[in-house]
Amino acid sequence: CPVSEERVHELFQKDVSIALQDARWLQRDFDDLPEDAQITIASLAFQLGLNRYQKFVKHHAAIRDRDWKEAAAQLRDSKLYKQTTNRTERHAARLEALA
Repeated sequence: CPVSEERVHELFQKDVSIALQDARWLQRDFDDLPEDAQITIASLAFQLGLNRYQKFVKHHAAIRDRDWKEAAAQLRDSKLYKQTTNRTERHAARLEALA
């Protein structure tokens, strides 16, 4: 049974809403962060889900400290980086550019 485009859009919006909720839980000041940090955090929350992304403890601590280079380094020093190098490098570079 095919899924309508409307249903796909509805489910995608629900997933985005959950990812943003998770991002705000992980970084309490999410809405005050630079846009590139918000994009990175929300994208990783969407990709990994809360349970996996919250395990990036040093990465999140670096974001809270606004240590963008360290936040990027923590992404590069992860299993995720080995699995999805190009995508994760784009996230790391976006954070690093904030430094």
